[in-house]
Amino acid sequence: MKRKIILTATLFLIAAMLATPLASAKPEVWSVTFELQTLPDISADADWSKFKEFETEKGMLVVDHIPTIGTIELVHGSTTMIGVVKQMVLTSELFMGSDPMKAFGNEKWVFMFDDAEGSTLEVSANFWIDDLPTQPNGGGTCVGTHGTGIFEDAIFKGTFTTIMIPIGSAGILKTQFGSGEIKFP
Repeated sequence: MKRKIILTATLFLIAAMLATPLASAKPEVWSVTFELQTLPDISADADWSKFKEFETEKGMLVVDHIPTIGTIELVHGSTTMIGVVKQMVLTSELFMGSDPMKAFGNEKWVFMFDDAEGSTLEVSANFWIDDLPTQPNGGGTCVGTHGTGIFEDAIFKGTFTTIMIPIGSAGILKTQFGSGEIKFP
């Protein structure tokens, strides 16, 4: 009987000792800044199969599923990660008849970095622009909950500014820059 009590007490003590470091461990948090520059993706592997563009009865121009590609620069302290960003503009709505002209939309971003782990980070973003074309900038929010490499199980939240500049027949050069936090488990 004493042996069972000692064994049970020992097991509880071991469990408590193992659990203590886990309970007190805090996740690592990176404060970051980022900048994306993208253009419509006209490469052979771009997926334009779901692309739609139409005008509603109320004069709203709706453009869906525009693949874009560009660069991402992610800065944490003195560390800068450079990579490729692929975006899918899931929906973008432009209020043609409003004064000033307004736009909003949502996008999916995939950051792909050329680091040792081949890290990626998938981000959902919502943006708005309050005055096109005289003030082609606006704001946005973004969140990412899926990644690989160093971003596996990381959570990203941020805010950003969007600047859109039409460039001839190639479409729109879009710059999005902002800041946020990446929380690692």
